[in-house]
Amino acid sequence: MVGKRERTKSKSKRKVEKPNELFEALNSKGSVVLFLTKGNALPPLIDALRVMNKSKIPGVFVTLNLPMSTIDNLLKKEKVDSHNLIFIDLVSVNDDSDTYGQKHISVNSPSNLTELSIAISQALTGLGGKSKFLLFYTLSTLQLYNHSDVIARFISFIIKKLREWDVTGIFFDIATPKSIELANKTKIFYDKVIKVEKPIGSLT
Repeated sequence: MVGKRERTKSKSKRKVEKPNELFEALNSKGSVVLFLTKGNALPPLIDALRVMNKSKIPGVFVTLNLPMSTIDNLLKKEKVDSHNLIFIDLVSVNDDSDTYGQKHISVNSPSNLTELSIAISQALTGLGGKSKFLLFYTLSTLQLYNHSDVIARFISFIIKKLREWDVTGIFFDIATPKSIELANKTKIFYDKVIKVEKPIGSLT
């Protein structure tokens, strides 16, 4: 009986530690990680934000899939603090700066990568503290507006800047043939590429 109890406790401990194992790369300042998710990218994204919340690290959230208002409401529902976040929104039709003030930066189109890179630079510069992060959700949306080679050069440029600034990079993409092809082109720039087969921790 004792042996069975020990094995049961050991299995339970491994399940609890799994999120920490998945996001251990985020605890290293200046690391750059790509998460390739199977299906919905929001659950692991929420978990990543929880990791940064716990460390009280401010960040810039680039959203190409959902408007800032939707993301902000989701974070409130999941009890994830967004006070230390600046959103770069490439989705909202209307400018939400009146509602969210300096927390919201609007970029007209995902095809304008120059404007996006300038917005990222300005947002990161505007954040206080020595530790910062940039979160991208999701890279595959850029492929609807830009050639994969152009996106690869953009990713290379952004990651080079992140390393110069010692900023943690958290990139999310949904695993499709095109996004996997892009990941293969750009994997040399990341410290780690993590494949997320199923949601953990949040929204499950």
